[in-house]
This record gives sequence, structure tokens and C-alpha cells, in this order.
Amino acid sequence: MAPPQTPIDAAEAAFVERLARHVRPHASDVIFIGEGSNNRVWRLGDTVVIKLGKPHRSGVAAREHAKETWCAAAARAAGAPTPEILSVGEFEGRSYQIQAFSPGREPAPEEQEGAWDAMGRWARAFHAAPVVGWGPELVGQGVFGGDWAAHLAYNIEALVPDDPLLGLGLLDADASADLRRRFRRLAGKRFRFGLSHGDLAMPNVLADPATGEALALIDWGCAGAFPVPHYDLGEMIRAGRADSRQIDIFRRAYGLSDEEFAEVMADLPDLGALRDIDTLRWALAHAPDALERYIGHAKRALARLGYSGP
Repeated sequence: MAPPQTPIDAAEAAFVERLARHVRPHASDVIFIGEGSNNRVWRLGDTVVIKLGKPHRSGVAAREHAKETWCAAAARAAGAPTPEILSVGEFEGRSYQIQAFSPGREPAPEEQEGAWDAMGRWARAFHAAPVVGWGPELVGQGVFGGDWAAHLAYNIEALVPDDPLLGLGLLDADASADLRRRFRRLAGKRFRFGLSHGDLAMPNVLADPATGEALALIDWGCAGAFPVPHYDLGEMIRAGRADSRQIDIFRRAYGLSDEEFAEVMADLPDLGALRDIDTLRWALAHAPDALERYIGHAKRALARLGYSGP
């Protein structure tokens, strides 16, 4: 078990104990098991898991908990195993989520080929879950708040002669024109949209402690409605979560033919550039202190298109 990213002080430990008694009056053995950017995760004996929003991220965590509840249920209904989310709530001003406890552990290195095979089969199942809209923000049951056509139109129309990105050492006029062409090509394609997990990786697979068999997929906080299978494959590659052999195992288990896989792979560099250029535009307005990080992401995306800068 990895240690907390930030120390758990006495006040936080006492809060978790109060929350544990609130959700399970006779709970014992409250054990820290992990954390992400928005939540810390605790196990109460062998009964339930609490995902607790961090104090400074509780509003974001509340939206994430609601989204995960629908996404996990939709994935299970489609045939992809994932622990049941029993309830979400608020306690002393902080959002929490209660999941059924599922015994398991991260797959060992020698078990990972089987886990990628399982994830390929599971992804094919949950990608078929019906969704409306696009993007990561759930606004209703199976309804996501973004509009793919509007998203593309915004990013195409922003590539103009006075584009502020031209002054960041990323683009020149020729590269900007090339991006417009690429994004217009995406706008002309008919993608299939489905429920995407967004973080297919070994830490999110539960394996049987005795046999190593992959049993379930956890953590739907990065989920959304996106082109499938493009988004999940793209995130795996972008984050370096899988090597070429593991990706091949995944796509064969998914059922992608050589021709289908080649078509998806041809689209990924343009989709990746769209993602990172759009996020950089957001950062210019909303996260100027983190701008260098977003510029780095965009530079890597543009490098995958063969562009090395002005």
C-alpha cells in the first residue's frame, strides 16, 4: 500500500472515524488504501470502501461521485464487472461514496497479459453502453454535457492569425493551418460514442489474490462519453500505461481487426492534439500558474504529428 501523498493529521483521522461510525455504526478496522487528486480511499473491515473527497476538493469530488455511480452501474449492466456503488452522501460538509468491498489486488507482472486481455473484453462491453452527448461531465442519467461538434468548431475557429498560442513557441502559421486541416478532417468523420473509462491501467484492476485472474475494473472518476475505442486506447498510449504487446493483447481481446486497429491508430495523433490544444486554451484562461505543464503536453502532442516547433 502506497503512503498518503499528504500526511493524514489527527483531525483528518478523527473525521474518518466519525464518518465510519456514521455509515457503519459497528465498523472496525478503518484502513487507508489509497488516494487520487480528489479523494482518499478507506476500507471498513471486509464490508465496504469509503471514497472521501479531500477538504479542498469536496465540490469536485461530489460531482465525480455522482458520475461514478451511473458509470459503474452502466458498465455492470453492459457486462463489465465493477464493484457496486451503494450510496453517495455528504457528512460534515464533505462528499463521500460507499462501494461494496471487492477482495482483490493489483495484478503481478506475470499476470498482466491476462489483465489486458480482460480489459479488452470489458472495454468492448462498456463501450456499448448508451450515452448522450460528449465529454467528462455527467449532467443526467447517461447524459454528458458537452457537444462534440461544438468542441471541434471552437478549436478550428480558434486557429486564427492572432491566436495567442502562436506566441507560446508552439505553432507558426503553417502548423496552425495544418491543425485546422486535421481538426476539419475529424469533424468530417462519424465516430461512435460510448462510455469510456479513461484510466485503463493495472492499478485499476482487481485480481484474485489466489489465482491472479482479473476480476473487476475500478475507479470511474475519469470516465465520460468519448469516441470509442479511440479515447481509452489514446489515454493508455499517451500515459504510457501499456507497451506495444499489451496494446495488441487489449485490441485483439476487444475484437479489433488489423484494418480497424490501423484506422483507429491513424486517428489518435490528431485526437491527441485536439485534446491537448483544447486543454491548453483552457489553462490560458483558468490555470495560468500551471501553464508550463500544459504547454509541455501540447508540445508532445504536436511532436507526434511530426511538428517540432516554430
